[in-house]
Amino acid sequence: MQNKKADMTIQVVVMAALALIFLIIVAFVMTGKIKIFSKHLGDCENKGGICVSEGSCYGTKSSFSCAEETDVCCLNTCEAKGGRCADSCDGEEIYFAACKEDDQSCCK
Repeated sequence: MQNKKADMTIQVVVMAALALIFLIIVAFVMTGKIKIFSKHLGDCENKGGICVSEGSCYGTKSSFSCAEETDVCCLNTCEAKGGRCADSCDGEEIYFAACKEDDQSCCK
């Protein structure tokens, strides 16, 4: 009979620990402290884009955040992918990303 009491006590301790962890997570979410962990998740640069002015985006505009309120996040651009725009890539690997000029290619 003593084993059953000991098993019940361990179960109560485990459930209490799980409930405490759950309450701490809920408290972080309710107070807004969880933003500390997700601070940079929506940044443009972290998503592989570049921040440019509204009229300068020649790739795909996205809703990711930029440091300047007037800038937009431009994805799938050659510079954001680490490439360079050129008329000819001379045997280099070519990325499928946008360049300012339609007749240019994105080279590695």
